[in-house]
Amino acid sequence: MMMKPLLNDNHVTRVRELIDRGFRLREIAERLQVLPSNLAAFMQRHDIHVIATGKVPPPDLSREDRTVVFTNRTDPVSGAARIKRASLPAITMHRQSLCETWGITQ
Repeated sequence: MMMKPLLNDNHVTRVRELIDRGFRLREIAERLQVLPSNLAAFMQRHDIHVIATGKVPPPDLSREDRTVVFTNRTDPVSGAARIKRASLPAITMHRQSLCETWGITQ
C-alpha cells in the first residue's frame, strides 16, 4: 500500500470525525493512507486526543499475594486509548473495596 507522506490542516476535521465514530489510531491511519507515526505526530500538533472509552476487565484476585487491576489510560504520544495492567500487593482492605466496587464474591 502506498502511503502519503504528510497530513495537512484540512485533515483535522476528518480525524476528529473518525475518532468520534470509535476508530483507533491505526485504523484512522489506514483510512487516510498515512503511517501511524505520522498520524500520531499530526494529532499531537493539533491537540487531538482519543478518549479511553473501552471497558476494563474486573480485577484478578486469583493469586493470594498479588492483585491485578486494569485501568484505562490515554497514550500521551499517540492519543490512543490503552488498557494498562498493574500488579499490586494483595492488601485485604484494597481487595474488599475492589470486591464491593465490582460486585465480586470471594
